[in-house]
Amino acid sequence: MENVQINVMVRNLGVGQHKIHCPSFECRDRKKKNLRTLSVKVDHDGAVYYCHHCSLSGSDNYKEEREVTPMSVVKQLDEKPLTNNGLDWLVSAKRQRVKSV
Repeated sequence: MENVQINVMVRNLGVGQHKIHCPSFECRDRKKKNLRTLSVKVDHDGAVYYCHHCSLSGSDNYKEEREVTPMSVVKQLDEKPLTNNGLDWLVSAKRQRVKSV
């Protein structure tokens, strides 16, 4: 039961190392309930977890199950040459900035 809860919690985490609350009964019934004792390391192949209080440990391999969302490609805008009005504005803005500093 605890491993099922951990696997669901781990799948919502991003890639990296995390400290979360351990769902085991031993950790839930202890005095310091607010400590995040479950260390989780998530990478692209799966996750490995270990609780520093109750020694609960395991792994979740979801390499074949994990859905990869494609990244959107940013369209590069065409660069237009700077007009004289734009150049004048930049020069005046720089002068104002230098005077105020």
